[in-house]
Amino acid sequence: MAKIRTTLAIDAKVWKAVRVRAARMGKRDCDIIEAALRRELGFDPLERIWAWNDMPEDEAMELALEAQGSVRRNDGPLAEEARAVIVSGDEHLLALAGRFPVRSPAEFRSLVRAQANA
Repeated sequence: MAKIRTTLAIDAKVWKAVRVRAARMGKRDCDIIEAALRRELGFDPLERIWAWNDMPEDEAMELALEAQGSVRRNDGPLAEEARAVIVSGDEHLLALAGRFPVRSPAEFRSLVRAQANA
């Protein structure tokens, strides 16, 4: 990934915290700042989800189409959940699973495969 140089004006306490964390972790200041920006901007959850994905793209598409067909036919465990399921690896969304139909990628895959084998 291409890097660019920039100049920032930040609070002295923030800069000190960056320097301390970088020293403790054996990293450069810019690595600490970039990691914090990536977390704040939402890059990390997407990267973690893609890193967990061990399924080839064509198999993932087939699985998604099976799930979509199940919901449209209004049968199976996916259709029972208000015809919509949020699939996410984000721990904050997964914490809402008791109130909303939120599933981890692995749970969703298991639901679809169980339904396909039923």
